[in-house]
Parts: sequence; C-alpha cells; structure tokens
Amino acid sequence: MMPKAAFFTALFCALTPFACSSEGGPGVKVHREKDYFEIALPSGWTPQEEYTGLSSDEKKIYGITLRGPSAGAGPAAKLEAYYYAHDNVMDKTSAKFIRVHSSPVPKSGAAFPRALKAEGDKVGGLPAKLFSSVSSGRNTAHSLDAKRTELWESFAVIPAKRGYYVLRYSAAPDKYEAGFPLFEAFVSSFKPLLK
Repeated sequence: MMPKAAFFTALFCALTPFACSSEGGPGVKVHREKDYFEIALPSGWTPQEEYTGLSSDEKKIYGITLRGPSAGAGPAAKLEAYYYAHDNVMDKTSAKFIRVHSSPVPKSGAAFPRALKAEGDKVGGLPAKLFSSVSSGRNTAHSLDAKRTELWESFAVIPAKRGYYVLRYSAAPDKYEAGFPLFEAFVSSFKPLLK
C-alpha cells in the first residue's frame, strides 16, 4: 500500500503540470522560503505581490501567496504558506491566529467547508491544528469597485519552537471542493526547516 504522503504527492503531480526543478525531482518546482520551509508549487498558480504595507522582515512573517487560474466573476482561489516568527507583529501565537481566523460550524446545518485531514493530525512531521472557516474577500484584487464575497477556507496551523507555520486554502464556495485535492497535495509537500 502507498504511504499517504506519497499518494498525495502523486495526486498533486497528476492534478497539476509543474515547471521542472532539480530540487523537487522531474516535474516539481519547489519554493524555499529562506531557512523556514520548502513547499511544492502548482503550475498555473502565480505568486501574488504585496503592494503596500510592511515588508516581510518588518512583519516577521515570511512566505508565499499563490493565486489560482482566473475564476471568472468571483475571486481566484489562493494557496498560502507562511512562517510567523515568535516576535511577529500580527498574531503572536498560533492560538491567537486560530482564534482570529476560525468561525464556528453553523448549528442550522448550513453549508460549511470541510476541513483538511492529516494522518495523526501532523503536517510535515509536526502536530497541527486543522480547521475550516467562512470569511469574506474581494471579488477583484486592487479595484476601487470590488465587492465583498463569501470565501471558504481551510487551514493547517503548525506550532514550532519559535513561532508557527500557516498553510491556507481560500476559494469561493462553488469552487472550494474542486480545488481541495490540490490543497491536500500542497500540504503534504510541506517541509518545515525549523522544528
């Protein structure tokens, strides 16, 4: 039987054609964020540039946001991988990040995004808090007439000795399930360099 990580890596490669990179083997492009982590990147997803605000070094939050292929009228799906240093200026602890970004599952039986599952609740060999949430975002990035729209999100928050990691998938509700296997593969490729 194929180990779960190998299965998701194979699924990731089957779902997305990759640019070649010597680090990730044939067909896999690997992003290395300084000495914090490595993660495989899907083809067709483009890095999102930060236009304003503090730099990564000023925030002490390091990582990458990828925008998926155009989703038509709604917002494009996003994949994110970040390391939050222990002295970051946003959410000092993983517990605070989870408190800020989680939302309760509705009791009414309303639709709610499924959360990521990982063997032993571990990601990259480290214990992780896995949860989903409903939030809102803009339907068009950097536009004066952008409208707010509902987003479904799934998170893996992974505490480390001096900070924590966050892996996130965001998509419009009607696109969420289609991209979820890609997020599972993205998470399974995650390799923390600080433990």
